[in-house]
Amino acid sequence: MIERNSPLQKTRRQQRLEKVRAEMAAFTMPRYSRLPEIELYMDQLVNCVNRVLAPLSSADSSEELLLTKSMVNNYVKQRVLPPPEKKRYDRRHLAMLLMLCPLKQVCSIPECVQLLRLTERQSGKTPQQNYDAFCASLESAVHSCFGQQEHAAPQGLILPRMTQTIADKIFLQKMLYCEDCEE
Repeated sequence: MIERNSPLQKTRRQQRLEKVRAEMAAFTMPRYSRLPEIELYMDQLVNCVNRVLAPLSSADSSEELLLTKSMVNNYVKQRVLPPPEKKRYDRRHLAMLLMLCPLKQVCSIPECVQLLRLTERQSGKTPQQNYDAFCASLESAVHSCFGQQEHAAPQGLILPRMTQTIADKIFLQKMLYCEDCEE
């Protein structure tokens, strides 16, 4: 068995970290014009979302699914997603799910819906333009987060990232609260 802080363990940790950094540096989201034009059945929709967002799942679990059929059914029941037409989902559904799944890692589903609607209202852009802006912003944030760590020890970055996440979540919740006061 390898000791926890042995040179061999540190080398393995460093290799894993470099692999994660490389994967995240290459992360991209498909723009609206690149989403399938054909309508998708539930299995195809779920597979597509999970394939695109696989790099965002936890590092230890390649089997972790960010979206399941049950989730899609619940989103339709809760009116988060419009119902499919003849059991088929179109680009609008796919784009919404590609925004919702990463966002739900940090916020509740009702908060996600409110934030996405607020963003759309404030931007004055089409849903397609908002989706593309979301993609660009997420890519930029992911690349920035992992790029900044290149010369820093990962152990020293956990606490600042953790507290920044908390602050960002509080900020979003306060913005939603302020928006509710205006309505």
